[in-house]
Amino acid sequence: MRIEFHKNLDSTQTQALYAFTQANHLPPLALPDWLKIAQTVFNRQPFILLSKNDEGTLNGFCAGYHRQRKLYTLPFGFFAQNDDIAEMLNERLRVYAKEQGLQSACLFSASEHNNLGRPIMRHHLILPLKANDEEELYASIPKKQRNMIKKAQSGEYEISGSWEHIEKFYCIYADHCREKALSQKPIAYFYALREIFGENIMLYSALDKDDVVAGMVFLKSVNAASYLFNASMASAQRAGVNNLLMWEASKSFYHTGHNFIELGLSALESPVYQFKKRLSKNIEECSIFRYEVTFRELSTGERIRQLITGKYNGLLSRLNLRTLMIADPEQKIF
Repeated sequence: MRIEFHKNLDSTQTQALYAFTQANHLPPLALPDWLKIAQTVFNRQPFILLSKNDEGTLNGFCAGYHRQRKLYTLPFGFFAQNDDIAEMLNERLRVYAKEQGLQSACLFSASEHNNLGRPIMRHHLILPLKANDEEELYASIPKKQRNMIKKAQSGEYEISGSWEHIEKFYCIYADHCREKALSQKPIAYFYALREIFGENIMLYSALDKDDVVAGMVFLKSVNAASYLFNASMASAQRAGVNNLLMWEASKSFYHTGHNFIELGLSALESPVYQFKKRLSKNIEECSIFRYEVTFRELSTGERIRQLITGKYNGLLSRLNLRTLMIADPEQKIF
């Protein structure tokens, strides 16, 4: 058993990682894409640990970056096939943390490991696009959501897949973030994503005459698309425009051979969770576990504060307050 440290992956390693994630039924995230985002958009130097058995076969990985004195993994950036492998990855992280002067880590894991501590659990939803034809795909949408699509279609909204509407969409997005007190990305972030990924970053917009009233941003990957951002005017939301946009995007990705739309993380039973959950009769759900790992010996006072904070956050997580479920603003990539 060995742990390899890499700052970049070559094509062979990348393909092996894709195959490993699919074989272990992980959400269809393209980790190399997120490594590129961390490096280029956030100006972080990412790293990846690959755990291999004696035959050289992958059995775990950890991909992330660090800022200030804390290490963060990427979304689903930690996975181990068993607790022993998780412990080996954790020990290698401790070595790296000591080299970099880091004090702690936030691990987002697709696998649960008791030896990493008590996790905070979040929920990840996947919209399957496998169907024999477009009619079958449409039939997989619940009746209420199909009615919302028809309602929006009767409103004569124009659906556009053009990136030229990004600035008008951004105005709606910025208003939404201010209204909900959410972390807001600058417009340069969206342009940077476009520069990195080209036409694989897609914007679907709904237009009422010349005005953009809603939009959704997606990232196309190997066999799936990731749903990154959505914002809409209240009138468009009531008119079912978000359902129509998701349907138009689903049709497009279905015809280009994509198997899933990865819908991202949501707090259980939150409004966003409910919207995603009702997009299909066949929606798939899995859990993601957030672990807080400390790399240095804590003082008595720090241990007491950590204990109190842990109990407090545990209570809040049971009340489904989303704001405490993400450890770092840069994790709000979905």
